[in-house]
Amino acid sequence: MRRGVLTALILITAGCATGGTGGVLVPPGSRLILNEPLTIPGRESFVPFQDGKTRFSSFVDPYYPNCRLVLKKKTRIPLTLNPGAFEITDTRFGDSEMVGSDTYRYFTSMSLHADKQPQVAKMICQKWNNTGDDTDVTVEDIRATLGRWFTLQLP
Repeated sequence: MRRGVLTALILITAGCATGGTGGVLVPPGSRLILNEPLTIPGRESFVPFQDGKTRFSSFVDPYYPNCRLVLKKKTRIPLTLNPGAFEITDTRFGDSEMVGSDTYRYFTSMSLHADKQPQVAKMICQKWNNTGDDTDVTVEDIRATLGRWFTLQLP
């Protein structure tokens, strides 16, 4: 508990000190812009990204930054999202210890809203670490992970 509170205070201070561009904080009011059509396969509720590419979940290396665009519910048939802007209405960040190991999951979760694409819920970006270092998901990590698919605009 004490570690989590201390980490949160450090992250908040670091985010303020860097103007939000070097830390994990993506402020509400930011925008995530989908640059080209994106198809989510049928029977899925998310699409993973890593190294600027869409991936199958089994090919995502959790020790490197990765993101998931998450729908509100699983689709029965493929769903194509059209290019456009999503408003980031809320951001959560933190870390959690993986049960039974020394591995931590660091994450940033962004709630998304777009009137024209209400089926989209959020973007979750994360990475695991077991070195004992706090290695938060940075804005630069998010941008590199999403590549050409999305543009992250901060206010």
